[in-house]
Amino acid sequence: MLFRRMKAFHVIDRLSIISRQSVCKVLLSELFVCDQGISAAGRIIVRFQPVIADMPRIKPRPTRATRAKQGGAPKPSIEDRLLAAMERLLEQGQRFAVVSVEQLSQEAGISRATFYLHFRDKGELVARLMAHVTEEIIDSTGTWMSNAENAERKDVQQALVGMVQTFKKHQATLSAVIDTAPHDESVAALYQQMVDRICEQSRRSLDVIQRKGLSRPGATHNVANDLGAMLTMYCIRMVGDLDEKGLERLAVSLGYISASTAFSDSA
Repeated sequence: MLFRRMKAFHVIDRLSIISRQSVCKVLLSELFVCDQGISAAGRIIVRFQPVIADMPRIKPRPTRATRAKQGGAPKPSIEDRLLAAMERLLEQGQRFAVVSVEQLSQEAGISRATFYLHFRDKGELVARLMAHVTEEIIDSTGTWMSNAENAERKDVQQALVGMVQTFKKHQATLSAVIDTAPHDESVAALYQQMVDRICEQSRRSLDVIQRKGLSRPGATHNVANDLGAMLTMYCIRMVGDLDEKGLERLAVSLGYISASTAFSDSA
C-alpha cells in the first residue's frame, strides 16, 4: 500500500509538465490504486491545487469549420493532396504510364493503404484529375459558359483570358494527356470527355445568343464543336513556352476569333 501511495505522489509531483487537460486522467488512473480511495485522492488534489492552477492552458485545436469561419485555409483533403502530387510529378517530367502508386503516396505524404481507401487504382486518380481540370477550365470562362443569358461579346473575350490561364496552370497534366492518348485508350477517352464537355458548354451558350438574335448566321452546333476542340488543342500545345505577355496576346487573339464566330457584327 505504501508503495502504491508513493507512486501516486510521484505522478502528481510531475504534474507541472503535464497539460491541465491530462490531470483528471492521471488522478483517475493512478490515485485510485491507493487503498485509502477517494479520501486520499481528495487530500492530494487539495495539496497540489496551486500547482494545477498555475499550469498553462492548452487551447483545443480548431475544427475545419471554425478555421473556415475565421478565414483560415482549410486543410487539403487526401484526394486534393493526391491530385496535387500527380501534377507535381508530371511537372517533373514523369509520364502517366510510369508514375506508380508508391511514388504518388510518397509525394502526397500518405501510405499506400490510405491511397487505396480513396482510389481503386492510379487510373481512377487520373480520371478524377481530368474531371477536376475540365470543370476548372469551364469555371474560368465566367459569364460566357455559366450565365450566357447575360453574356455579351466582351464576355467571350474575357472567357478566353481565363481559359488560357487555366490551361497554363495545368499545362504539365494536359501535355501528358496529349502525349499519352495515342498509346493509351483510357487516357484518350479522358481527353475526349474533356473536349466533349467544353464543346457541350459552347453549344449551350451559342443556343442562348441565337434565341436572343445576337448570333452570327451560320454559327451552328458544328461550328461550336469545332471551335471548342480547336481552342482546347491549341491552348495545350501553345501555352507551355509563353510568358505572361505571350499569354495575354494569345488570349486576345483567341478571344477575337471566338467572339467574331459566335456574335454578329451588330451585336
